[in-house]
Amino acid sequence: MKTLVTIALLCFSGMCRAQGWAQVFGPLGEDVEAILADDSGRLFIGTDTAAFSSVDNGAIWEWDTSGLDAPDEAAFVEMRNGTLLAGAEVSGIFRSSDYGLHWEASRAGLPDSSSVHSIVCDSDQELFAALSEHGVYYSSDEGNQWSSRSYNLQNDLIFSLTLAPDGDLYAGLTGFIAKSTDRGLDWAVCDTLQPSDEVLALSADSAGNIFAGIYHDTIGMILRSRNNGATWDTASPVQPLPAVRCFATARGLLFAGTYGSGVWRSSDLGDHWIQMNDTLTGNNLKVLCSTIAGDSELFIGTLSASVFRADIASASFVQLPIVPNSEVSFSAEQSASGVILHFMLPAAQQVELSVYDVAGRRLGELCNGLFAAGEHAVSFDSRQVTNGVCFAVLTTLSGRYVRPFLSAP
Repeated sequence: MKTLVTIALLCFSGMCRAQGWAQVFGPLGEDVEAILADDSGRLFIGTDTAAFSSVDNGAIWEWDTSGLDAPDEAAFVEMRNGTLLAGAEVSGIFRSSDYGLHWEASRAGLPDSSSVHSIVCDSDQELFAALSEHGVYYSSDEGNQWSSRSYNLQNDLIFSLTLAPDGDLYAGLTGFIAKSTDRGLDWAVCDTLQPSDEVLALSADSAGNIFAGIYHDTIGMILRSRNNGATWDTASPVQPLPAVRCFATARGLLFAGTYGSGVWRSSDLGDHWIQMNDTLTGNNLKVLCSTIAGDSELFIGTLSASVFRADIASASFVQLPIVPNSEVSFSAEQSASGVILHFMLPAAQQVELSVYDVAGRRLGELCNGLFAAGEHAVSFDSRQVTNGVCFAVLTTLSGRYVRPFLSAP
């Protein structure tokens, strides 16, 4: 069964916007446990009893139930070919090859009554799922068959998974964080916690920094590692902090969703934080899940059965630090193989540099990280892209700068 639901019934035609946040779904009386957004504007959410999808960034919603015998989604992941997998809290894993129109069970090899907390997909399109009380499971065939990958894990009480850019897999369990460098065949403990601590959230940014949301005896905290899990330090915005339930990263920014103090944002890997709640109140401050769409919008799902959307660069809550003498110079120098991009920074700051074609498609991210003050140069080999005009886009704390260049023949 598939029922069309317009946002006019739920959120006054999607116009519930005040300052930074816009409500795009709910409330329907069910917690929003999982959320996934992609660059084309498709959005998927899972509640306690149903799954919903939108193809227009939340303007109109459809109720997806075809093939979901127990729709209680707690995790979503999308593969490169568009195949969508949903992990349920009591009924295992489901798969859709038509963007959520129809679903089928994808449970071969999984234990009965599997509770799936997280699903991730690596660059080779191999899948890993975190099953509460059963550890990590693996599939190399889009979820047709699953097998256990929990060898050497000290316990199976797993809550979270994340993949680093180098392919290393991290698992958050009760009492420790584990790491595998061989797709889960072997695991090693990379951080030991208190025996009752729960690692509710894990995330890796594009530079390979790892962030963990820890829940310890009614108090939450954030741990981070900047050296592939070898050492960890605390990066919490305040103490005491409620449980950290989710992370999202984009354009050098880190977002943490908490169960009680809403959303926090950091532009320096967690050294400093800004609370970005604006109109979020009550149970909307209890954030259960988050996702980034189009590298520019943050979506959150809350305990009040609602979904909110915000531009991650919205001036209403993004208070970027002022850079002294904040003039940034940026130029493009043609070369035999493409272009050399020169930029000068007046102070150390976060920098993201990408190139686009004339249709607005991103051809590549050249760098994304913290750069020292001074002059820098980055080369881009454009011989493999379509001939013609391209654009280099430099994003810094002082603004966004665009320079055109010609791709090499």
